[in-house]
Amino acid sequence: MNDNKNGTKKDSFESFIKGKANGKVLYVGDDKARFILGQSGANPIICFGINPSTANDKEDDPTILKIRKIASENNCDGWIMLNLYPQRATNPNDMHEKADDDLNKKNYEAIRSVFNIYPNALTLASWGNAIEKRKYLKDCLKEILAIAPDRKWVCRGKLTVKGNPRHQLYVPDNTKLQDLYFGLEGKALCSKDWKIPVYRCVQLLINNVYENLNLE
Repeated sequence: MNDNKNGTKKDSFESFIKGKANGKVLYVGDDKARFILGQSGANPIICFGINPSTANDKEDDPTILKIRKIASENNCDGWIMLNLYPQRATNPNDMHEKADDDLNKKNYEAIRSVFNIYPNALTLASWGNAIEKRKYLKDCLKEILAIAPDRKWVCRGKLTVKGNPRHQLYVPDNTKLQDLYFGLEGKALCSKDWKIPVYRCVQLLINNVYENLNLE
């Protein structure tokens, strides 16, 4: 698979990223799908959206401009934009009705590589309620969470009414990062912004586990 002019193949995401000096553009994608976009750094922030829009290695879109600001606000020397699903679509309603297995596989490989290289990087959830657009998007999230179950996630701003981390275009500048937790089904359970005591967060996690066990 040649994803772009860099000739990146599916089994060489890690070597591609490691081969980029700090400050250099990271881009793996084409006009149909995008797997990685960012700026290399020793301490980048990793952001997850729902799916890529128009941004590429030559031109930013509003989301990427926002992510650059967030990286700067949090003293990160780089940023990496990833997505739950890699298909390009400026409107989430235009995403595939059924997930493309090949696209998903390549996306998970790219994400695994980024996680391996940056195990402690801030990982910002930013998909908003668009995750409700397609059933498979929540399945994609569960697969991504399973890649690194112990990874620390953060969000900015209160969760939406539907309980999803907000898209960053709709969160004011200089909003502080907050811890984000997920249940077994990928549901965001709590964040500091809810002002829920720690014991209540643990209780919610335990309840979620029991709800997903098939007990006789």
